[in-house]
Amino acid sequence: MGNPSFEVLEINDDGTLTDISTEGEIKDILDSEKVVLVINDRKKVIWIWKGVNSRVRKKFISARQAQEIKGNRGLAFKIKSIEHGDEPKEFLKMIGGKVPTEESAETESINAAVEESQIIQPKHTDVRDTPIGSMNQSPIIQEPKFQKAPPIIQQSAPNPAQQIQSNPPIQQTQSNPPIQQTQPPIQAAETQYKEPQINPPDVLKEIESMSIPEGYKRELIIIGSQAYSIAEIKKTFMGEEKIDYKLDKTETPDGDFLGVDYTPRTIVKNGKIIAIELLRSLTGSKGVAVSANETVKALKIKMLRK
Repeated sequence: MGNPSFEVLEINDDGTLTDISTEGEIKDILDSEKVVLVINDRKKVIWIWKGVNSRVRKKFISARQAQEIKGNRGLAFKIKSIEHGDEPKEFLKMIGGKVPTEESAETESINAAVEESQIIQPKHTDVRDTPIGSMNQSPIIQEPKFQKAPPIIQQSAPNPAQQIQSNPPIQQTQSNPPIQQTQPPIQAAETQYKEPQINPPDVLKEIESMSIPEGYKRELIIIGSQAYSIAEIKKTFMGEEKIDYKLDKTETPDGDFLGVDYTPRTIVKNGKIIAIELLRSLTGSKGVAVSANETVKALKIKMLRK
């Protein structure tokens, strides 16, 4: 039996979604012409499964729909796109096994035909086709032919005295290359100021100790070039369910994103911006009143004139 917590949405040609979730095995409702989104709420993953015979239009629609679902359910969700026949073990275990393709049976028959055609048949020789006269004739032995060796021509040895005279006189020339003294230019030592590096684990611990304004929840933290989202972990012990929250490093896709429903909070330390925190309203509106005891820090940038 499949896990009913998985949500399966089929992509239609007109851009709409159809919920085809089942309590059975997910692989039984998939075929090669479909493009579906399998949403795992527990692990915060949105799988895009594309059939081998699916249309290109559905594949483009699936990417857009997955981004919209991620924006509605939280930035902690990760999007993973996979092809039919190239599924990872994690996905196959989740849907209950491999999804059969229509080409599998046809491919097996073609491979069997190729293997059968490659069998080498023994060559059959019919003795009756051989002439009778050729069987009684004795083999003809040909005498070996030898080539005559070329005549040896004796040449007189050259006179040693002539060799000594023919050699040109050796001229000895001494040339001392000029000595060039090059001194590397003296470079003035330059002192470069390096800003202290930010340690993300230390910053995360400091942010976790900070209180959250009333009516908001922490959604995303940006530290330098890295982003961390809030992952929800459910644990059951002795019949009681407990929910823990953990900061998990998330993937940052390329593009520009406008946080319409988010309220940014800037964390400044020693005159440096160390992190930006995105808070989401629990009521879904921006008109949430903040308690009087909560101190809201505003970052003021002063323009200094020289």
